[in-house]
Amino acid sequence: MSRLSRTAAAAAAASLLTTAVALPASASAEQLEYHSPSTSADGEVAYFAGFARGKGVELFKTDGTDAGTTLVKDIAPGAASSLHGETPERNAARFTSIGDRTFFEAQTADLGRQLWVTDGSAAGTVTLTSEIPIPGFGGAAPTDLTPFGGLLYFAAVDEERGKEVWTSDGTPAGTRLAFDIRTTEPAHRAPGSFPHDFTQVGDLLYFVASATGREDLYVTDGDDVEVALSIDPADGSFQEEGQLVEHDGRLAFVLQRGSARDIWVTDGTPAGTERIVANSGIRFGEELVSFDGALYYRVSGDTLRRVVPGSAPTTVSTAPAQGVAVHGDRLWFLTYSAGTRLGVLHAVAPGGDAVRVADVYRSSRRTETFDTAYADGVLYLIANGSLIRSDGTEAGTRLVQSLGMSRNTASHSELAVAGDHVVLAVRDRLEVGALWLSDGTSEGTYQRMPQRTFTGATPRILGTATVGETLRGHVGTWTPKPAGYRYQWYANGSPIEGATAKSYTLTADEAADTVTLVVTGSAPGFKSLKRESAAKLVRGTFTSAPVPTISGTVAAGELLTAVPGSWTPAATFEYQWFADGKAIKGRSTSASYKVTSTSQYKQLQVRVTGLRPDTPAVQRMSEPVTRSQAR
Repeated sequence: MSRLSRTAAAAAAASLLTTAVALPASASAEQLEYHSPSTSADGEVAYFAGFARGKGVELFKTDGTDAGTTLVKDIAPGAASSLHGETPERNAARFTSIGDRTFFEAQTADLGRQLWVTDGSAAGTVTLTSEIPIPGFGGAAPTDLTPFGGLLYFAAVDEERGKEVWTSDGTPAGTRLAFDIRTTEPAHRAPGSFPHDFTQVGDLLYFVASATGREDLYVTDGDDVEVALSIDPADGSFQEEGQLVEHDGRLAFVLQRGSARDIWVTDGTPAGTERIVANSGIRFGEELVSFDGALYYRVSGDTLRRVVPGSAPTTVSTAPAQGVAVHGDRLWFLTYSAGTRLGVLHAVAPGGDAVRVADVYRSSRRTETFDTAYADGVLYLIANGSLIRSDGTEAGTRLVQSLGMSRNTASHSELAVAGDHVVLAVRDRLEVGALWLSDGTSEGTYQRMPQRTFTGATPRILGTATVGETLRGHVGTWTPKPAGYRYQWYANGSPIEGATAKSYTLTADEAADTVTLVVTGSAPGFKSLKRESAAKLVRGTFTSAPVPTISGTVAAGELLTAVPGSWTPAATFEYQWFADGKAIKGRSTSASYKVTSTSQYKQLQVRVTGLRPDTPAVQRMSEPVTRSQAR
């Protein structure tokens, strides 16, 4: 599983409520078409549909880093696009991974819509259904790509049977018809059973299909298929989206009965089938969410309810809820209150009730953008045009980065995990979108496609690089000017703990080290840029440099000796002797001085200079001595 960094962005809790800035109006909708990021089975990469100049919208992959984001293959050669987004909310290109292979639907002019598979290489990206006899209206049109038993199950069209159940092991030879459900139609251009909503429950796969013109619930173990439930019209019918979900070893589903929508559960037998909520009020197309023995669903007004089979439904939240999803050991959802104008993140732990986690945005209306991803105990969500992370506590819920999408323009977002990073596809109401990458920190969150970058100068270090002195950083000229700068001082290539201000006062720990400053510029919609200064060698200081003394007798012909004392750190010394304050010429630069007949009547002194390669020189002058003072 991914190992997403837990390093929190250094943003105050109040910054969660900051309104995002708008995307520049000059952006090209065609060039900004990015959608459907999906994590591979090993969690190390994410595949997505991305725009490449001259190639259209094609297959990309990313490991979450700038260098690791690459075009896999131009499936529809030239400027044509093979991966189309039908709408921002429901894209055609969805990626389903099994082992080291990832399946998806793509379209070309000669083959129409077909099932493709990739191993992450251009050579390993091939179509699996191009040999299926297809009607002239556009290919096998695969849908409902679902892993089961190590194989892919999906619905596809062929010219003989219409739309039926197919399976694939990831090779063209291993892609075949699994079950022909509707066999009563004429052999030529049969409409098929139109199977949909494949849902795994234990070692069984359920789906909805029509063999007779009425939809029933089917089940397979991979070898045989049979009707699990033949739905009595009096009990209702499946909608186009059957709202099927695994729930505690059984299948939960929704049936439409007139204007009512009822919630049922089944173990695949008539005796094990029961209606648990009549006229539930669940919204059309709303997904049931199973968590901790209960089913959660939204009703009119986006009120969130829960039901435990055998009990009456209860209300979880009367405030409009969205984004209900299970991640880790909790169920998460977001609410909005028109009165407080706050979007609030909530969580439900096993055996507990919904609790408020944190306020995550402030707006005059509810955000329409909400998606989540989860890694290493951290929930990532996009709300009101910003990426937010939460560990389930208020203190651990923080703004990562504004994505340059305002509450008036943001319409859809998708998240996926790639290794240690989060991949974000964000689109606005004009279907203008962008791909972002994030390592979970503000400075490590940037727009990757289309690439917008800074031009930044190399920073300079001002001041004297000596222990005890203060150095200052100078960022120079950046284009455009970043929204803000971050600073980090380094010693011998390692970050100095806590040294994150524009200035830094050198300590004895940096003596003899080379010090550099790294400046990071950032702004919404731009890849953060780092620039490093030239290195400066830090010179130390003597912590002990005593005043020297003179031993010997001041008399003609006598030898005086300079005693420098104990210096810390150890030093080498230079000497200069003085008489009545003037330097004595000649041989007077050693530790000893022979008194002359003239100098014996003067005040004699010695100046000691302490030297080290990594420390500025320090001079100390002794007290003067005379004939009566010398010993």
